[in-house]
Amino acid sequence: EPITTFLYRCDSRFHTEPLKDILREKAVYGVIVIDNEEAAVAVVKGRSISELKTYTSGVPGKHHAGGQSARRFERLREMTLNEFYKRVAEKANEIFLQYPELKGVILAGPGPTKEVFAQGEYLHYSLRDKIHIVDTSYSGESGVREAV
Repeated sequence: EPITTFLYRCDSRFHTEPLKDILREKAVYGVIVIDNEEAAVAVVKGRSISELKTYTSGVPGKHHAGGQSARRFERLREMTLNEFYKRVAEKANEIFLQYPELKGVILAGPGPTKEVFAQGEYLHYSLRDKIHIVDTSYSGESGVREAV
């Protein structure tokens, strides 16, 4: 495991506290931060965040124009959003199932999108029992850091 901390001290003793911190925490968690516009998938091992992947949805915003095309536009938007959820879940399954010691999946994000994603059967069945939902203000990479 790479050591990411740098500590230089001229002292009468060895400072091994950062090394003990690395050795102490071995819990592995998967993190998915999702919104209608973007998502991020990451793996947290102890205090380090690894395998951070971000995705954009390309889903158009809600349309408030009237007429018959509004229903068609809403249906196309829902289909695109469903495809985005499937794409994110496929990558999350691919990454998270590599870790048999995975303790849980933190599903986070602003708004109700995370609940919709959790209720749908997008994730692998073995990961669905490990979901913990967390509210965050951000999505994407900054949302991952906030969730952790």
